[in-house]
Amino acid sequence: MNCRQARQLFSSFWDDEVTQAERESLEQHLAACRRCRSAYDDLARVLEALGSLPRLDASPDLERRVLETVRRTRPAPDLLPSAHPRWVY
Repeated sequence: MNCRQARQLFSSFWDDEVTQAERESLEQHLAACRRCRSAYDDLARVLEALGSLPRLDASPDLERRVLETVRRTRPAPDLLPSAHPRWVY
């Protein structure tokens, strides 16, 4: 397993949604790779901190207010490059 493959499994590993083979492979990788172990430990700390926050219920009219705001907002200009560069005529 390489680092890219390992990092793609972090969330599933945390949620215990990996196969036994994936678990073993990732655990072996984490034991050998300090960078991935550090990245996974950072993720685990963040997820634990988020899990400790109190749950709050959204106000009943939140969806309506968000949709009203979105409808009133002008669309942002498209920042993606056009299909043809400007210098091509």
